[in-house]
Amino acid sequence: MFEIIINPAGAGGATTKEWKQVEPVFQKSGIPYHVTYSTLEHDLDAICQEITKIGNEIDLVILGGDGSMNKALNGICDFAKVRLGFIPCGSGNDLAKALGISMNPIKCAEQIIQQKVARILDFGEVTYFNASHFCDGREDTDEIFHRRFNISSGIGFDAEICENAERSKAKKFLNKIHLGKLIYLLVAIRIIFACRKVNAVIQLDEREPIRKKILSAVAMNTPYEGGGFKFCPAADPQDGILDLCVWGDINTASFFKLFPSAYSGNHLKHKEIAAHQADVIDIQTDEPCWVHTDGEVECMSTHVQMRLAAEKLRYLD
Repeated sequence: MFEIIINPAGAGGATTKEWKQVEPVFQKSGIPYHVTYSTLEHDLDAICQEITKIGNEIDLVILGGDGSMNKALNGICDFAKVRLGFIPCGSGNDLAKALGISMNPIKCAEQIIQQKVARILDFGEVTYFNASHFCDGREDTDEIFHRRFNISSGIGFDAEICENAERSKAKKFLNKIHLGKLIYLLVAIRIIFACRKVNAVIQLDEREPIRKKILSAVAMNTPYEGGGFKFCPAADPQDGILDLCVWGDINTASFFKLFPSAYSGNHLKHKEIAAHQADVIDIQTDEPCWVHTDGEVECMSTHVQMRLAAEKLRYLD
């Protein structure tokens, strides 16, 4: 049986239209399926938790974007008993691009109904050692908590882009005209003039700490984030290691020259942009910065740590 979860708010409502296209594929297969629509009151992560905590073998299918997949990842209780299918219909679609998943929903559905695990993938986990300025209005806390990520987790400028993009009135409009990726570039251009650089200490495993002023640091499990920016070209969700891209003390003029080149990965030629690999990435900043997981921003923090989880994801694709 397939448990199918649809985020009706995804990509400006495109998910509901896509489900109308792909439902006949599931009907024709003869395999039983059950559909649940997420809501603000009953979010996708809560639905996934309810479905997977029972302990049965489950084929879980998500219709949505990268944010929907992030919520699913953070809701799954028993990864050993879950096989995950993804029908992408978001604005960024970085996960689909990294995994080579077709943007044709019917082709995706036809692959998923074969119920074959095509690959087993890594996913990451970020630990927050403190938190402030929660987006949902919660109070600041020093309580340690965790969030998982499929694509990336970043602190600083890239997370600030995500936080601003989520609040932007233009995002819904751009999604409706299928130009949702533009919101990240537009927001980046706007906030670079006001974005501050912070002093950071970056510890990679047991190596000598990197101490420098940074614009952002992003741990990548896949090459792309932010609607196709190839921040870590070497990142591979099957290699068992995290990649890190650090943007240092770059001035505004250099930023406008370099940021577009991140689409092809050529930004790494600049001396103030560096790529690393590590099992554990620990980042401390001298003032709170926004932090994201797969573009989802929950709060600010001055101390986070990223690593790959011990569990793996089994993909139906």
